[in-house]
Amino acid sequence: MDREPHPREEPRGSAKVTLFLAVIFVAPLLLPLASVNGEPRFESSDFGILEELNEMLYERDSFLGSNSVSPLADARIDAVRDSVISSDPDSPISEVGPTIDGLSLVSTSPPAPEHPAPYDLLLTGGNNPEIV
Repeated sequence: MDREPHPREEPRGSAKVTLFLAVIFVAPLLLPLASVNGEPRFESSDFGILEELNEMLYERDSFLGSNSVSPLADARIDAVRDSVISSDPDSPISEVGPTIDGLSLVSTSPPAPEHPAPYDLLLTGGNNPEIV
């Protein structure tokens, strides 16, 4: 009862299934290349925005570098100095005086922080023997 080795025949359908599975797995890789659509883009250089910004920054630098800022600022500072006047008994600010008589200042500083031990170790560098 010796068995004769039969030549192994592969069914024809397995090659087709293998090819079909390979196409299914490879198709998504190639599909994006087939459906590429171009869109028109506008760049900022199309509108000249960068050139205008460079011109504005150059004008700003030249204005700040020149001595023309000082006369403009001096005029504004002089106007503020001229607007300072002393109060007299007829001015509205003089009526505030009696209402603030007898006031005292109270310290409103926060309490000392209580940090956790590891943070204190970082702050003190291990100088506190209780932590170690």
